Amino acid sequence: MCDDWKNLVYEALAEQGNDVEAMKTKEFEPIPEPGFFSGASLAFKTTVFQGVFFAKSFFARRRLTHKNGVGAVGTATVVSHPKFPQNDFFTPNREFSVRLRHANLTNDDDRTLDVRAASIKFADIEEGGPFDLVMNTGRACPFWNGPTVKDFMASKRGNEALQEWLMKNSAYYRLAVESSRRAPSSYTQLSYYSQMTMELRDEMGEKHHARFRLIPRHYSGQDDGMPDKRDQYNYARFRLIP
Repeated sequence: MCDDWKNLVYEALAEQGNDVEAMKTKEFEPIPEPGFFSGASLAFKTTVFQGVFFAKSFFARRRLTHKNGVGAVGTATVVSHPKFPQNDFFTPNREFSVRLRHANLTNDDDRTLDVRAASIKFADIEEGGPFDLVMNTGRACPFWNGPTVKDFMASKRGNEALQEWLMKNSAYYRLAVESSRRAPSSYTQLSYYSQMTMELRDEMGEKHHARFRLIPRHYSGQDDGMPDKRDQYNYARFRLIP
């Protein structure tokens, strides 16, 4: 993340005449406590989302997101003296053969404002493997539960739908801007984050929360292509424009 870059979404919303404080409050509305049928409801919604993605991918004969990628193979080595909890997977000096894939979330044109992705398979094989790590630019994802995933899917219908999505919750707008990059010079000049918290068990069986990030070896602290004021103020308009 760029040290001197600033997210201007709240300023943009204020200039458009929105009640920014009310919108901020809505960002932090508590998630309802699970009810008796919450588990069944979640399972049903998950199945629906999976079915929608499968059907659309099947008939389109391609991925729905991250369609065109570039890949590489190589080796990943765990550091000699790790500062994370000792575990039986990321052991000191262990080497993995890995596959890496970079892609844009939506657009084929690398000049457009888009989320960029990095996926690492900890094995040089086509299928399976011990661990797949999927990461995107941006420290947090603009959707985080069933209802917000549904909102996000609706935003893919065009620029008008995208604008409605951005205004529905300022967190969507803020996190979409933070996750997007405009015409970066290279995928290797960006930082990527696993946007789901995972469980890591140490050698004693104790559970830890873990998230991962991927940064350039000589990282300056600044990603290429952070959205400028024009892109932030007019995100839906300029999303698809080089």
